[in-house]
Amino acid sequence: MGLIAVVYRDKHNLPFDLDKEGAEIDDRTGAVFFRDPERKRLFPRETRQATRIKLGTTYDIVEITKELGPFLGAAESILTDRVLYDLSHSGDTVDVKDLQSLETELLSLKEKLGARASKLAMRFIEDMLTLVKAAMEQHKPIVFV
Repeated sequence: MGLIAVVYRDKHNLPFDLDKEGAEIDDRTGAVFFRDPERKRLFPRETRQATRIKLGTTYDIVEITKELGPFLGAAESILTDRVLYDLSHSGDTVDVKDLQSLETELLSLKEKLGARASKLAMRFIEDMLTLVKAAMEQHKPIVFV
C-alpha cells in the first residue's frame, strides 16, 4: 500500500479520438474511461494518463511527513492539507487552480531543505514537481488513486 498520484491526459492529447472510440471523461478528475471492456483493453490506462507516480509506501509517507513537517510549519499548506494528510487517500485531488501555489511551496521546501534532505524526501519533492508540471501542461488536477 502507498500513495499513488495520476495526471490524466487532456482530451486533445489522447492517442485516439474520444468520441469515435466511445470514451467518457470524469469531469472532476479528467479520467478517461470506457464502458466497453474491449475498448478498455485496446487503450490501457497508460495511454490515457500523462503520468502516474507512486509517491511512496505507507512507511515512506510517514517518514516524509516527519522530515518535512518542521519545514512546513503550522501555516496552511496544500502539501500538508491535500497530499500528506493521510497515508493513502483515493479520489482526492489537487485542483488546477492550486497547482501554482503547490509548485511554489515545493520549490521553497526544496530550497529550505537543501543538502540536508534525505534521498526519500528529495525524490518525493521531485516526483511532486513532475506531477505539477504534467498537470499544468494537461490542464488537469493531480488525482490520488
